[in-house]
Amino acid sequence: ESLAALVQSICNQGAWEPKPLAKKEYIRALGQLPLHSCPVADIVLQQYLPRILGHLRKNLQDSDSLVRDAASEALAAYACALTEATGSLLPGSTQSPVVKVIFDCLAEQKKEGQHGASHALLLVAPCLEPLDRDLVRLILKLLKSGTFQGTAALLAAIASTDLQTHAPDGLLKAGASAFLPYLTHLVGQLAPRCSQDGGTAANSTGGGGGILGCLASKDWAVRRAAADAIRALVLLLGPALEPESCWELGDPGSLTHRCLHAMDASKFDKVKEAREAIRDAAALVHELHQFIQEVGPAGDWHAWISSRLPYAACMSTCASAPPSPQGVLTAKEGDGKRPGSPLRHSPISERFHQAAVQGDLVAEPGSNRQVLTISHGDSIDQDAAAAANATEGDVDQFSCGA
Repeated sequence: ESLAALVQSICNQGAWEPKPLAKKEYIRALGQLPLHSCPVADIVLQQYLPRILGHLRKNLQDSDSLVRDAASEALAAYACALTEATGSLLPGSTQSPVVKVIFDCLAEQKKEGQHGASHALLLVAPCLEPLDRDLVRLILKLLKSGTFQGTAALLAAIASTDLQTHAPDGLLKAGASAFLPYLTHLVGQLAPRCSQDGGTAANSTGGGGGILGCLASKDWAVRRAAADAIRALVLLLGPALEPESCWELGDPGSLTHRCLHAMDASKFDKVKEAREAIRDAAALVHELHQFIQEVGPAGDWHAWISSRLPYAACMSTCASAPPSPQGVLTAKEGDGKRPGSPLRHSPISERFHQAAVQGDLVAEPGSNRQVLTISHGDSIDQDAAAAANATEGDVDQFSCGA
């Protein structure tokens, strides 16, 4: 009964909390329940999962990005906990409650929900089996839709590379077999009309469909995400990127030639981040063509590219097992966002725990300030105390000189 009251209280208070930082802490509290360190983790998964997932679905559509990110991380923690509890990956269909929550948010015509659901899909991907064909078709349909507003995040969920390790990530890494029958539609083609100011198209949807069609978007973040997805495709698939073995340049059936042609038209993008991503992806496609010439399609692509590009070696060193729930909540670097301050990722409860361990010192991570607790209950800042001592010394020196 007390556990039910706790879950109900967190969900109700979090729903009515107006402050995003406080709402984020409520969501993080829910994300702690499925961890190994929580003694009631099994009971939570068995009895309160529908209530918690319903609350997380609402927060995936929140207007504040902090709240959406916290909901995505909590949803990934529950996906990992369910994977460990069942001993197998979650089904890549709406039969899984986690997958149903994500795709329900993707289908809604709300920008925040589409962004939050796409980010959650990226985090949940390592815990999923290959997606069903219906869900793959839905993703391809969303990429081509002119009304879908979370294209950049959805591209990252399909295929992307880590900003620090350059390791490929996303649904394609977790289950490439689901996308191989639709590889031509996934790659797509560039829009027929391209402007001359940075390689962007005259329309906002791209018009060409697939990843290459997103290179013609007016949003530079979408263009960068599309180029990053192409690079992840090449790293993961290698020679499998040409299922028909059409390696001749100029061949209309060649997917790699189609990629090179589209990126050549966009290599002078006016935004630096998109321009560099496009040029890196084009260089990797040229590396793939050189591999075919020197080694052949039957060679070991991953070993060959790892010897030429040091960062590609991380493909073989990355663990294939799904991450633990604790790892989902603690390691969120390399998601394409600017790293936040340590205080942003340090809950208030953790700071008070540090204060108790250090003995009446309220520690503030990332700062040299420490607050000293005095016997009569007041507190002073060490910086203020040092300034006061310096002021008294100056006054004494001035009095002696007088």
